Amino acid sequence: MSWSKVIWFFSNAGPIDIIGPLMLPLGIGLVLYQCNYWYILLKALWRRYRGEPMPRLDAKSQLPVVATVPSLLRNRGELEAIEAAIESLLGNEYPGPMTIAACVDGTNERPELYRELKRWVKGLEITDPHVRVFVAGHHPRRGKGVAIDTGILEVVRRVESGAIPPEHAPVVFFNVDADSELSPGAIELMVHTLLRPSRLTGAPAMVVTSHVAVPKKHYWKGWRHLFSTPGIIALSVAREYAVSLGLGRNNSRLLPHCGASGALYCTWFEVAEAAPKYARFMMKLTVKDWLRWWIGEAPPSFEAQRGSLEPLPEAIAGMGDDTWMTWFAMAARVRPDRSIDFEYPRTPMHAAWRALVTYFARPFRYDHRAKIYTATPTAVKALFKQRIRWNISRIWTVHRWYPGLAFAWTVGLPALLDVVLVTAFHIMIVVGILLMPFMKTPTMWFAVLILVEMAFFVERSLSTIFALFVDGTLRKNARLLLALPTAGIFHFLFNIFTTIVGFFRLVMGFGYNSGFSPERTLILGGSSRIALAYRATRAFKLAVRSAVRGDVPFGLWWFGWQATPWTKNGYAGWDGPPKRPKPPSAPPVVEPVSTPVAHPPMAVPARVSSVVEQRARTSAAPPPY
Repeated sequence: MSWSKVIWFFSNAGPIDIIGPLMLPLGIGLVLYQCNYWYILLKALWRRYRGEPMPRLDAKSQLPVVATVPSLLRNRGELEAIEAAIESLLGNEYPGPMTIAACVDGTNERPELYRELKRWVKGLEITDPHVRVFVAGHHPRRGKGVAIDTGILEVVRRVESGAIPPEHAPVVFFNVDADSELSPGAIELMVHTLLRPSRLTGAPAMVVTSHVAVPKKHYWKGWRHLFSTPGIIALSVAREYAVSLGLGRNNSRLLPHCGASGALYCTWFEVAEAAPKYARFMMKLTVKDWLRWWIGEAPPSFEAQRGSLEPLPEAIAGMGDDTWMTWFAMAARVRPDRSIDFEYPRTPMHAAWRALVTYFARPFRYDHRAKIYTATPTAVKALFKQRIRWNISRIWTVHRWYPGLAFAWTVGLPALLDVVLVTAFHIMIVVGILLMPFMKTPTMWFAVLILVEMAFFVERSLSTIFALFVDGTLRKNARLLLALPTAGIFHFLFNIFTTIVGFFRLVMGFGYNSGFSPERTLILGGSSRIALAYRATRAFKLAVRSAVRGDVPFGLWWFGWQATPWTKNGYAGWDGPPKRPKPPSAPPVVEPVSTPVAHPPMAVPARVSSVVEQRARTSAAPPPY
């Protein structure tokens, strides 16, 4: 169909004729992403009828866990945030051995705060001999993924040195955002969900994610606050979290989930420990390996190369680092002895069979009872930037991880389908918006907008009520329903529009610098840019030089991003000059990680400081992570 026919259709059709194609993405989304809501509702009603108690771990299932709490630690607010997160973990009353690692990314940024954090940890009053807390860090700043790996390396060193007894060596890995507080028993609930055997295969899960929520004291501060921009944004985000990061995380929908919330998730410690080496292994995969696999050769073996591989944690850093870890875990399997099998399927037929089995016995799970409370940016600019990073990170991660996805269909198929669908939906929306001016009269524009808003309002109203009822907080959080009248506008501005802007910058433009990792980390990790405009511009400059000087040989590398004798790396120069001079500070700390900390047997502090209130006061600033 030619563009002239499409324009003719828009200029002669009525609102109902136009609304059909534009509502197609909503209909497909309802089927693939939300048709399980009625099943979740019926399941919640059955649980309440039976009065099921909260599950508890028996002595055999109380596995040792480690929780990493990464932070940039750039100001006192972030110091208070990481202290609050640690206190929240200590007060969670996990019955088994627990190690908490505060991971500082860039100890030389504010060395006085780093030393203060170490003193605070050393002074913690801990009576349980099964609980340990320490601080680890590195400098200069290298990214969240590297900070987490620094903490993991310190845990391994302490186990090898005997500072952590072998029986307390971590088996389960948790990542906890440094600006959050956990609900009571969240750690135990997630370990229980991780261990629960599948009814189909008998295998435990590989990843468990939590219910991310905005506390009521953050989104509701009275009616006057409601009619302010921060109040509207906070209320809208809280309602959205209840649906998308609560009800929507349940992995019983038609299109499987493949992305854990970075605020709080858990997997097996062996997965987190192997991730840096696996990242190096993944970078060595080529299209030739994949083609040989299709004609009968065995795929590359991670276990065969594991001993000779140098860890590359920088390859984990960047946008979507939590999604990367989730996909890595979902591509692996737990053996009967609880060791992890990282090998790819032997043939494409085996890959298809494994993908079919895991479609019904899903390795990704969600526990709505395990909550983590976090604040949200309440300034338009800060929230807009956050949503761009969130909404395009899946595209960035698919581009980053596609060599592994080509072998691991258990995660590759749903991840690729999800990206394709979301991209197609937004292209349809953009086309519809661009063709709006060709409609007969402005009255028809208004009619189409009213129909779209009505459909969206009904869908959001039902999903919000369902989410609050399933969560058991319908009466407590009923004020979230006040965000429904503006839900359509909010969704368009901070989800649809940010995705469109991010897509064009990431794919069609010159790339998107989220600032989540410094440029040296992206370069060392071998990160690549889609950035078609950047590649075309680079090729044009090289073509001009080749024509003028004749010293540049032609090649497909003209359209690449890597450094050459004639070009710099595509990420060089992204950091730019600092926006403000750094305050004077003491000489930088030289140790890469802290020394073991002894904990005297005293009582756990009762106070858990409210990091949410502090984040609400500084909501315009980006979060620690």
